[in-house]
Amino acid sequence: MDARLIHDHADDMARQILATVRDCLLEHEHREAFEEFYRICKEELEWYERERERMLRRLLRPMNN
Repeated sequence: MDARLIHDHADDMARQILATVRDCLLEHEHREAFEEFYRICKEELEWYERERERMLRRLLRPMNN
């Protein structure tokens, strides 16, 4: 799992989400919203990576499952 790649993508995704909802938030809420969006995106990308690795292991060693 490439932590830098996950960070970069989570950051980009959080920025895009914030840009979408920015007008619905007060300005002082932007930082907290970004941090929450980033946390969620990062967790989901990490989950996806774990699942991808698990599935690849199962495909490479089907008899060990």
